[in-house]
Amino acid sequence: MVWTAAASAATVILDCNGFPNRSGGQVTGPGLDAPISLPAGVQKVTLANLQSGATYDVDFFHNALDADHPTQGSSDFNFVVAADGKGVESVGLGGGVFSMVADFKRGDSTLKLKTFPILYNANSAQTGSYYILGLIDAHTLPENSSPQKLLAIPGAYRVDNLYNSNGGKEDFTFVVNAEGKVGPAESSLPPDAKSTSVIFRSSEEFAEFNGAEVRPRATTVHIKIEASAAVNFNPTHGVTNVVAIAGTVDLDIPMAVGGGGLNLWSFGTNTVTGGNLITPDGDPEKGIKRDNDYFFYPLLRFDLDKKQFYFLTTEGATQTAIGEAEGAADDGSPLKAKVTATIPSQAK
Repeated sequence: MVWTAAASAATVILDCNGFPNRSGGQVTGPGLDAPISLPAGVQKVTLANLQSGATYDVDFFHNALDADHPTQGSSDFNFVVAADGKGVESVGLGGGVFSMVADFKRGDSTLKLKTFPILYNANSAQTGSYYILGLIDAHTLPENSSPQKLLAIPGAYRVDNLYNSNGGKEDFTFVVNAEGKVGPAESSLPPDAKSTSVIFRSSEEFAEFNGAEVRPRATTVHIKIEASAAVNFNPTHGVTNVVAIAGTVDLDIPMAVGGGGLNLWSFGTNTVTGGNLITPDGDPEKGIKRDNDYFFYPLLRFDLDKKQFYFLTTEGATQTAIGEAEGAADDGSPLKAKVTATIPSQAK
């Protein structure tokens, strides 16, 4: 009778080395009854019952990119357990691109991730509430938060602005490389997209990248409300220089690329009757009917060649965005409003 020795069980430690891993992850591979969880916030995870000579995949949940941004810059990688079960034989590259483990030597039983300090919102330009998948939990940062010092592993990170004014078009992705430098996630979209398209072709439009610093692009927009009666509103960002006289309100609002604006909640049922605003899909806002509230959310963009902010509207690139609505106030009385947004520093 010939006896075959069963593959010996191996154990590997995954050390996050300060990376907060706010989105969690998992490890999968041969012989595991279920994926091994990489819980959010846990720094060291024991990967037990691994098979000698087998390959295991480390999957971090923060770096799932949308269809417009291919899987460049993934933090996911694999490793191969040594044939004798003593440590790790080799480690693959994150997304096939980035070295993910610090000072790896063949036979190591602990994989310490490479981490780098980065500074997000280094210019304090991103004033609305946001979070970053993998690095900052949702609803933990208030508006006007200071620059965020973070420890990141190589990979892609999605910035999610919680004011959601333009169907996700206000969100973007940046990449941290294997040397700790930050940069834009490039888009795979064709350059001949229609002129009113709301598609962003590179996250370089959303932010400047300097070494380990991410500097979101934003500008101060002046908004004027002209309504048939006094109205109440909620802004996406904190406003300043507010002057209200009856139904006319002037104010300034800091707005990041992607947009923002106001919700005029004095409206009940209403119809968009005029203006040049477009929807997140690029269709005219005019004619849209709502059961409650009027939303004035112009789409702000940045021309990388002209180094200039602009609104994307039904008229193409403009310095002024206008919305007009007519309907009933919450108390049933007739209500009309015109809202105009301009970029003062570039207004002609």
